[in-house]
Amino acid sequence: MPFLVSFSDYLGNGNMFCFHSETKEIYYFDHDGGLYISKLFHRMDEYLKCCLILAQNDLSDADEIETWSEEVVTAIVGATIIKKWR
Repeated sequence: MPFLVSFSDYLGNGNMFCFHSETKEIYYFDHDGGLYISKLFHRMDEYLKCCLILAQNDLSDADEIETWSEEVVTAIVGATIIKKWR
């Protein structure tokens, strides 16, 4: 895909987030999976919103925050995307 631009190496494991320079969709390159490139988000703002919600896990040690944040993000993007992302 000639229009994909990498912007994040996910946890140093070689997987990468990319955005499409024309459509602004967010893709995930996963070298461990059978489907190497998956579209995760329709727009960058959707990705950033989910990142900000999930970042609350880093601010608290409470298990209920992690449960709540995953439930909220799952409601926004769906369980399939959460499973691929997380």
